[in-house]
Amino acid sequence: MLGCRNSFIPNGVEILSCNCFAECSYLESITIPSSVTKIEDKAFYRCTRLKSIVIPESVKYLGYSVFSECAKLESVSILSNQIKAINHECFYRCFKLKEINIPSSVTKIGPVAFCECTSLESIFVPESVTTMNEDVFFGCASLTIYCEAKEQPSGWSDSWNSSNRHVLWDQHSN
Repeated sequence: MLGCRNSFIPNGVEILSCNCFAECSYLESITIPSSVTKIEDKAFYRCTRLKSIVIPESVKYLGYSVFSECAKLESVSILSNQIKAINHECFYRCFKLKEINIPSSVTKIGPVAFCECTSLESIFVPESVTTMNEDVFFGCASLTIYCEAKEQPSGWSDSWNSSNRHVLWDQHSN
């Protein structure tokens, strides 16, 4: 699979295991079927040509570093409203990431989850996020953060916004 540009996962597959597509540097697109419920650690780690991904409604879990170092990843559509966490380094060094939605089911955003996503200009954090770890947006130079909460929740690390990105509180999604 290392040389594949396009791929699909057969319907019926429930788990994308650790490292299953890791370092498939030619992979540009892939379709995840609605049978998948779990995407484990580093499943798409260093898929350096992957441009966009749709995470279907069926997915309940995203592991650590799932899309870490996917340098050309521009768009992530999370259709699932069952995911509870954006885990550690999930989108670390996704330099071209412009769009991502965080569903209202998410309660935790792990350390350096969006670190060095240098093209990310805005992100909406729903009020459901009660835990935000350190350096979540470190190195996101152009980012404005829109938070549904009226003020920083007590469960957020003091260094969640260590790059001092602009934060707008009490914002509501459209």
